[in-house]
Amino acid sequence: MIYGPNTEAVQSVIDRISTLTKDEYKQLGAAWNAAYDAAWEAAYDAAWEAVHDAAREADCYAAWEAVYGAANVAARDAVLATVTYDLATINGPYTIAQRDLLLAPWVSVCGMPEGLIARAALDGEG
Repeated sequence: MIYGPNTEAVQSVIDRISTLTKDEYKQLGAAWNAAYDAAWEAAYDAAWEAVHDAAREADCYAAWEAVYGAANVAARDAVLATVTYDLATINGPYTIAQRDLLLAPWVSVCGMPEGLIARAALDGEG
């Protein structure tokens, strides 16, 4: 498991990044810009704390290294949210709402990462 228990989904995001069209890339940037605010910053910080607490920091860095320079911040956030997908809880400290906020721009353009759909259904989110 290169990226932890969500390896399949993380890899699907990374693979999808390489096939983004110019239009999708623009849409992704626009979606991220629309979502960015103080809530996003709190979500980002909580996700990083969760990944660090779960000792998946190396996994997250490895995933980010794979997409560095290939897409904008929305793609990076999608990787982070996917790596930490199973670490989010209803009450936090890294909440499902924060995770979904990080993932929302990606989902709006590319859909839910493969492999997370089944997990979301099991979690009662799908």
